[in-house]
Amino acid sequence: MERNRETACQILEVFEELLDKYNIVINSDDRKEMILSGEHNVAAIYGEEYFLLEDKITNILNQ
Repeated sequence: MERNRETACQILEVFEELLDKYNIVINSDDRKEMILSGEHNVAAIYGEEYFLLEDKITNILNQ
């Protein structure tokens, strides 16, 4: 994993912790599918939304 992508993941982890602290989740189709499949420990930012944010943060860091 490239350095900026690792940094982007670390930044997202900080936001995940804050969202968890306040019991906030970002609703998404991917998240709903996981919950419907029986998984109840789904991250606050999950699936496509997570990867879109990761890519955008990485792009900013690459500038």
